[in-house]
Amino acid sequence: EGTYVVVRVIERREPQAMKLDEAREQVEKAVRGEQAEQNARKVMEELLQTLRKGERPWEKSEGLPAGVKVWSSAPFTFHGKGANPPVVAIRKAAFQLTMEAPIYPNVVTDGARYTLVRLAGIRHPVVDAKDPQQQRVLDAMRGELGEEIWDRYLAGLRQQSEIKVDTKVLESF
Repeated sequence: EGTYVVVRVIERREPQAMKLDEAREQVEKAVRGEQAEQNARKVMEELLQTLRKGERPWEKSEGLPAGVKVWSSAPFTFHGKGANPPVVAIRKAAFQLTMEAPIYPNVVTDGARYTLVRLAGIRHPVVDAKDPQQQRVLDAMRGELGEEIWDRYLAGLRQQSEIKVDTKVLESF
């Protein structure tokens, strides 16, 4: 987003028709892949509905459908710090959850796997006040948070007072 790329074409090859046997193998493989993907998504959507009802399908005697695994992550940060953190899509989903709404409303995919995300708990970080590096990071975060709060406060005041900024007047100075 917001990035432009210039490409120079060095060589162009005319498309060639594939042999029927080669094409058949590729088409069959693609169709099997699409069917597997549709089946996996259907299974995960059904499991998501089960979770929304408050059930825990992994605790039932009949177990989970074939190919479905239950995995619990070690604690991780939004930016992926932690022991064996999950992929970005799962981290983004997890950080949108609360203990009041612990189940992500959609099936998350990274292109290869389908995942349901359920929040088991939240651990708040502990900052070592004696560690100068951690203290610098904490001070920087407080500064950024302070600026964000100030900006939101001013935006709220502008909205309440119905102040409008005339950019043409400002640009004339």
